[in-house]
Amino acid sequence: MDADIGIKKVDGKIIECCFIIDLPDIGGRARLEKHGHKVFALCELEGE
Repeated sequence: MDADIGIKKVDGKIIECCFIIDLPDIGGRARLEKHGHKVFALCELEGE
């Protein structure tokens, strides 16, 4: 994950990933959780 690498490069730490809308069909949440990140979204919109 490019953003993760950039944040670690400057000695940063990802605490939690927060989004307004989760689009599960895209798979972003699953990829973030696979890398051990906590994910929070206000709502979820599934495709057809």
